[in-house]
Amino acid sequence: MEQNQNIQEETLDFEINASTVKLHELRKKQKPFYGICAGILVSIAATSLWILMASKYKLSWMAVAVAVGIAFSIQYSAKAVDFWYGLVGASLSLISAITGNLFTAVFIFAKYKNIPSSEVFSELDISTALSLLKALTQPLDYLMYIGVAYAGFYFSFKHFKPES
Repeated sequence: MEQNQNIQEETLDFEINASTVKLHELRKKQKPFYGICAGILVSIAATSLWILMASKYKLSWMAVAVAVGIAFSIQYSAKAVDFWYGLVGASLSLISAITGNLFTAVFIFAKYKNIPSSEVFSELDISTALSLLKALTQPLDYLMYIGVAYAGFYFSFKHFKPES
């Protein structure tokens, strides 16, 4: 009987430090719906702005700025501290980067061929889009995609470091 009581005391005896309590409180304040909605809205707005700015030139570095904007909007609107917010931020950032590069490629192609970009968009299907992206993608763009995914992941949530 006494041995059973000692086992129960040992299993229930664990230390809750201040950082664990703080992390639990921060997790209770998270708002996933707001974070995802803000990420999507900023993704659409920032990618649209990028497309308008880059309608004549290919500005791949803008993708990193878009990714940082998406990530910070997720972090601040969701009060994010969990890892999965980083995955959402990286995904939205990559989708925005690929979309921005595709639209920029369409605008550059239309200007090169002296046809309206609306005509190119009307004829655009998956295979055409992939071949257009492949034709205008440079090796540095793949490095940019990695940077975009990293920025979208890293800045999408607060990195909580427990006290030692």
